[in-house]
Amino acid sequence: MRYEIGIDVGGTFTDGVILDSEGVSTIVKVPTVPSNPSEAIFDILSKGAKLADQRIDMFLRNIKRLSYGTTSATNLLIEQKMARTGLLITRGFADTLRIANMGREYLGVDLNCDRFAPLLSRRQIWEITERIDRAGDIIIPASIEDVMAGTRYFKETGIEAVAICFLWGFKNPVHENKVAETVKQSMPGTFISVAHEVAPILGEYERCVATVMNAMLGPPVSRDFRSLRTRLREVGVGVDPQILQSAGGVVPLERAISFPVSLIGSGPAGGVTAAVSLGRDLGIPNLICGDMGGTSFDVCLIRNGVADSTIKTRIIGHTLASPMVDVLSIGAGGGSIAWVDGGQRLKVGPRSAGSVPGPVCYGRGGQEPTVTDANLTLGRLNPEGLIGGDLPLDAESAARVIEEKVARPLGITSDEAALGICAIVDNNMANAIRAITVQKGIDPRDFVMVAYGGAAPLHVASLADDLRIPEVIVPFFATVFSAYGAVTSDVVHSLTKNLSLEISSLDELTRCFVELEDEGRRLLEAGGFVKDSLCFRRSAEIRYVGQSHEVPVQVPASIETVEQLYETFERTYAAQYGAGSTHPGSRIEVITARLDAAAGAPKREVRNKNPDGSIPPLKGYRRVIFSRNSGQPETPLYQGESLNPGDRVRGGAIIEYYGTTVFVPLEWSADVDPKYNLRLRRQGKR
Repeated sequence: MRYEIGIDVGGTFTDGVILDSEGVSTIVKVPTVPSNPSEAIFDILSKGAKLADQRIDMFLRNIKRLSYGTTSATNLLIEQKMARTGLLITRGFADTLRIANMGREYLGVDLNCDRFAPLLSRRQIWEITERIDRAGDIIIPASIEDVMAGTRYFKETGIEAVAICFLWGFKNPVHENKVAETVKQSMPGTFISVAHEVAPILGEYERCVATVMNAMLGPPVSRDFRSLRTRLREVGVGVDPQILQSAGGVVPLERAISFPVSLIGSGPAGGVTAAVSLGRDLGIPNLICGDMGGTSFDVCLIRNGVADSTIKTRIIGHTLASPMVDVLSIGAGGGSIAWVDGGQRLKVGPRSAGSVPGPVCYGRGGQEPTVTDANLTLGRLNPEGLIGGDLPLDAESAARVIEEKVARPLGITSDEAALGICAIVDNNMANAIRAITVQKGIDPRDFVMVAYGGAAPLHVASLADDLRIPEVIVPFFATVFSAYGAVTSDVVHSLTKNLSLEISSLDELTRCFVELEDEGRRLLEAGGFVKDSLCFRRSAEIRYVGQSHEVPVQVPASIETVEQLYETFERTYAAQYGAGSTHPGSRIEVITARLDAAAGAPKREVRNKNPDGSIPPLKGYRRVIFSRNSGQPETPLYQGESLNPGDRVRGGAIIEYYGTTVFVPLEWSADVDPKYNLRLRRQGKR
């Protein structure tokens, strides 16, 4: 028996999906170890071997694929644990990072606004005499004397990584390549990040930020990943892990080490990738993805079968150029802490109890009430424990802390306080969905919502009610959906090239895509993939001439004329900015061409490990509070894994799976589809 394994390291739990060679799936969930996140990977493997009834050494030897989603790059940035980095930049442009760019979320002036500190201090930047113009022509040759002086200075000041970013270097990389080779000889073993390789696109500041962040992340990410590979080999795993990237898809370990900036924000990408596949299988092209775990709520749109993406994003106050799935994250999870402010107002989040100490009900020393404590107090969670009883819950402690820290200060009952906590976190999540739909002129009623993560199925019906979303899907793998996305993802190389081309014919754009396809084919074939398994997805960043912002547009090979490209651009533009926002007849220009070169094994049917329903679906009854004026002392409880296609559960009810719980409110129902997914719909009037 051979195994494919997907692992997703979250803030509270680490999730695993194990697929054997017959397509049978096994779900594994363990607490994350914040001090050493990779430790949970080995906990997953150990537990997986037991569930597969295999000796651990045999199980590890038979792993043929290991895909790994991690928040390590994001965490390193947020916690400021990056390598000390030096920047070599075109003379006269040393203040690029300090000047930065401007963006604001509201009209008006904030006199108390503080600027974010630049990524690097002026003492970490060295200017190089060189100049290339916008056409790629050399105006001033690169001064190797300047480079040698810079490397001497960097060695004296303890620089661990070097970023190289020259003006218009992406138009002609000769100077960046020459300088990189000199740095490699002068500072052997130093991590080097070169702008035209990291972000070959227009945008001086964003390109520089991406190059510098790539350098800052390089040494710590390299140490972590190489240590993980060494340890995996020591225990008998014969394959290198593949790493989930923020644009979707996985990449080989060495490419992830070379371009760690592509891992920033990669955590949610696995779930979005799985949701795209789910929508394709079910024939549902428009989805709202909602991933609620222990720490955050991540939301993303899928339109016409394609996840929204962006080539520029903002993190820790800086905008970087790196393709990624366009996900909005807020601090709303099962571990989000509830508190009463000085004005006697109940607040929830963004602070989280995480996995250590975790919610009070975990019994690990938590002292603050959380969303999980509230759900347990309302009877919506099994007091016998989470993840199959492996994590017992203390309902009395949960109720007591809610009484002491929320109910008593507000003069309400503990049940009312718990309902209030859930209502506020639901409202926060609904507002996040509004931010990516209503505020952009998109009607959420035209979408189906996919709810996954350990906590989302408890709250999703409330969100759908609030936003008038007609249907909710809870996938069978909901609790480990991001890990499932990782193990079923293709290997994807995202390649970009700047064009800045006003469109009068498609000849140059087509030539560019052919060049990118040749490069993608070379990378994939070097990874052992055969020609027949490769596929290419074309897209471009396009704008009206004179604009400063671009719109990502899918450019399939079926587009053969300028008119077809123009129509596709205007449809995409109107979808993003609303009806009437286009400028018919205005000229357009392609700023960046992008190609996703993908390869993977043929897709196969994945089966529930226990499809025969040997355990009766109805497992008992429990007191559950539904709202302030309604409760059901005898609420039916169902075992989700025992439900079969065609089964219907009428609300109010609780459906318990390994790792997650589905709350079916009054006037809702849940139907099991042929793929064992739950389809929730409201039956009564709103």
